[in-house]
Amino acid sequence: TIDAGDHVYEGTLAIEGEAWTYEGTSMYVDEEGTTWTGDIIVNGVRENEDVFSADMAGEISSDAGGTLYTATWDQIGTRVR
Repeated sequence: TIDAGDHVYEGTLAIEGEAWTYEGTSMYVDEEGTTWTGDIIVNGVRENEDVFSADMAGEISSDAGGTLYTATWDQIGTRVR
């Protein structure tokens, strides 16, 4: 589960060696009654003991309203302790 405020993504995490993939989906209904579906996929890899990198892609769309947005992110995680 990834809780992003108004969007709570439920999905699966697959791990293979040093790489991992999370695929999740979130649904919500707006004030006009349109049901929107958000999909994200995160691909990550452990670079070393202290660093991982990942890329993420997402989209929110509905049958009634089409695509609301698409986005991509690049991420770096670094151990701080």
